[in-house]
Amino acid sequence: MDDLRRRARRAYERGRVRAALPATAAVLPFVVLGPGLAHAVPLALFGLALALGVGWLHWRGGAAGRAVWPGLWAGALAFSGPRVGAAVSMVEADCGLTPACVACCSLGGVAAGVLLATWRRTAPAELVWALSICSGVTALACLPLGGAALAVAVGSAAGVSGSREVVRLARVRS
Repeated sequence: MDDLRRRARRAYERGRVRAALPATAAVLPFVVLGPGLAHAVPLALFGLALALGVGWLHWRGGAAGRAVWPGLWAGALAFSGPRVGAAVSMVEADCGLTPACVACCSLGGVAAGVLLATWRRTAPAELVWALSICSGVTALACLPLGGAALAVAVGSAAGVSGSREVVRLARVRS
């Protein structure tokens, strides 16, 4: 009977690992679309660490596992802020904390925060994990800056708190 339990447990864990692979692979496009060759090694290392972390959280399950996809979607939205700024020549690579860079990162962060706040009823633990994943994905957009992740986290927190209030008021009135 012990052998049967061991084989069943291994099959169960293999299934959980397979289920986590798409979430792990979802981080790779952000690494490819990051700042470019000037920072390829740190970007690749951070991207690998983030991908493994996301895969582990998905495999782990619970609140952390439920937060993976909302965090990745919000991260994609926040990631697009600095990338769109770079596409329209508003932000340059290695721009530092210029007002344009902070504005692009903050707007992306606020949009991500609104997305997370309006995502189905998210428990506080899920929100913390989702914001962590979102900040990690966004750091891939401005890895040389480092402070961009902080701007996004602040923007996300502001967006979450503000949009939760709007959602709460909307529910009260309807």
